[in-house]
Amino acid sequence: MNKFLLFFEYADVIGMAIVLLVLLLRRDSTILENKHFFLIYFSVFFISSLFASLIPDVIRFKSNNWIYDNIPLFLCVVLFFYFKKIFKSAFSKKLNGIIFSLFILFYVFNWNKAVDRLPNSEFYLIYALFIIINAILYFIQELMKIDVPVFEKGDFWFISSVLFYSSSGTLFWMFYKEIYSKYPNQFNLEYLWPVCYNSIQFISCIIFASAIYLKTRPSR
Repeated sequence: MNKFLLFFEYADVIGMAIVLLVLLLRRDSTILENKHFFLIYFSVFFISSLFASLIPDVIRFKSNNWIYDNIPLFLCVVLFFYFKKIFKSAFSKKLNGIIFSLFILFYVFNWNKAVDRLPNSEFYLIYALFIIINAILYFIQELMKIDVPVFEKGDFWFISSVLFYSSSGTLFWMFYKEIYSKYPNQFNLEYLWPVCYNSIQFISCIIFASAIYLKTRPSR
């Protein structure tokens, strides 16, 4: 049982490590056209998540929730430049910039909550909305001009995995906050967090890593 929990305790960083390993070992190809963005995104996510897992008490803070609350900000900075590059229409690029600017303003005006001891699901909710809107714009772009099958594009698998994580993770964050606040004694929070949240991230990473591995392996 201890080994089982130990795996889930680090399932998120294990999943991201697998993605990074696959990206580094696979040869560059069309599907990895934006490989540098994939590497930056998962590197930032991996380092911040590992930091949160290994160093729960940093400086004057008594929990690692402040790290998790700021992860969406780090990721959105990377994704803003990523979507700006892959979008072809001026409208999509402009909307991406507007949403990102609103996201930054939200962080500025709610910065005190980002270092709070309780998990703040609103940061992940805004992050999920940022992903969902940009993902819709990307899928519309692909439907309007199908030059290469969408399943042969690394961007499709990357956006799909991020979309799965952001939407599923946000739902968990919202329920977790309710449980954390109202039923601290009825649920074992030590089990709830790693088994549920880290599993979501692990699954999203495996989806992306598997797609990249299968699409880039040599033909027989």
